Amino acid sequence: MVRRLCEKHGIQLNTIEPSLVFLEKGSSKAQALRKQMSRLVLEPRVILLKRVEEILPKKTENGALEAEMLYWMQSLNPRSLFIMTTTLPKEDLHPIFRHIIYELELPPKLGAEDKKYLAVLLGSSKEVSGDVDFGEFCDIALNGQRQERNTLKSHGIPPVQWNQVVGHEQVKLFLKEALINDQPRGILLHGPPGSGKTMLAQALVTHISASWHFINVTLPNIVHAEIGGSEKAVQRIFKEAVERAPSLIFFDEFDSMMDERIVRQLSIELDRLQYDLPDKRVLLLATTNRLESIHVSLRRSGRFGSQFHITQRN
Repeated sequence: MVRRLCEKHGIQLNTIEPSLVFLEKGSSKAQALRKQMSRLVLEPRVILLKRVEEILPKKTENGALEAEMLYWMQSLNPRSLFIMTTTLPKEDLHPIFRHIIYELELPPKLGAEDKKYLAVLLGSSKEVSGDVDFGEFCDIALNGQRQERNTLKSHGIPPVQWNQVVGHEQVKLFLKEALINDQPRGILLHGPPGSGKTMLAQALVTHISASWHFINVTLPNIVHAEIGGSEKAVQRIFKEAVERAPSLIFFDEFDSMMDERIVRQLSIELDRLQYDLPDKRVLLLATTNRLESIHVSLRRSGRFGSQFHITQRN
């Protein structure tokens, strides 16, 4: 619902997952949270903290993390909004989260009063009848019908046409030709925030959505605490891509995925595509604000060897 509302009203949404806090190497969790939050709080936006009970447990002895969370909650731009999600009842959360102004509990199936309240929240006049869950309600209320779960919206990616992307003509031409040519395997778009990297990626995804299989890789998809879990997650992604080729695998904010285990398995799978499965059409597209954070082994030819610096548009 948060994503749909932000798309509808043109509001910037940033999501912070527990894994973004826990994966930071060489820093404490408090420092990792500061790194994530410091780039978000100045400009108006919606900041979505998912599974807050994992970011800051109720019985934590990490005083620095408590102080950091409280500081950023109080430092938020007045025109911004904190939204937090949890599967726990309020009394089981850390006391910091008990002062949230508004609460919304989502049952497995929505009753009549739930539907009325959500319709007002979504600004929808469409009547939704029958037994529906929360996701189905949002689909019908905002779009007039249930959406197929394998659409772009189910991946959280709004459709973008090529003519909506201003400039970057050479990059657009390269991306279109990459769908036809056997090479390259991996394309990396890098540049400052707001330069158009993600919009270029969205245009490519929109372009292939009817004929290619699409896999949107996010950090929670591939980061697992158990030994071997991340490697198996990467293997599953590539196995699906090969079986359903032609496929496009998209990594947004690729720099956040530079865990040693993930880098190693990505290298193995990319080499396997190049040498063992050359006839399988699997294209990888990644975006990052920090090219220097992408492991050098992934940036060589045959992996993410095609790199484009996307400059700020006027």
